[in-house]
Amino acid sequence: GRFSAPRFSVEGGVTVDWKPSSGLSPLAKNGQVLDISLVVDGVPARLGRYLITDWSVSDGSVEVSADGMLRIAEDDRLPLPLSPRDSGSLRSEFVRLLPPQLSAQFGVGLVDRACPRSMEWGEDRIGALYEIAVAWPASLREDEWGQVVLLPPLSGVPVPVLSLRGIVTGK
Repeated sequence: GRFSAPRFSVEGGVTVDWKPSSGLSPLAKNGQVLDISLVVDGVPARLGRYLITDWSVSDGSVEVSADGMLRIAEDDRLPLPLSPRDSGSLRSEFVRLLPPQLSAQFGVGLVDRACPRSMEWGEDRIGALYEIAVAWPASLREDEWGQVVLLPPLSGVPVPVLSLRGIVTGK
């Protein structure tokens, strides 16, 4: 996704320039992660964690592009082909293939079982993670904290509990 931030803001009487000027800047694309929340009627709702992938400056604002945390697994290629360990289960192999920067949660309804020995994974780490999810079967998602979550597949079409029709910004 993309969002805009004002290039300049005043924080405690000091003018802050949000244009990334070094790799340590909060909006730079060197592994920086944004925690995004939405405030509805004064109540904050956490939307998720996002990895900054690019930025640019235009018309007095900083335009930032970001992807979900699974982008880390997409970019982190496996160094050599892997196959399941002899005692590997779907859960243990999923955790083994997950990049160290990410953590995983497993839904209560998922029953772990031996990982099929016929599986073999090349360089595509994210593809390997999805292959395990399909073999389970499980739905692979990210939660609002940026964790990878595996859940039992939905039994049917879910009924929405809330619909958002528009977004109002401002104070």
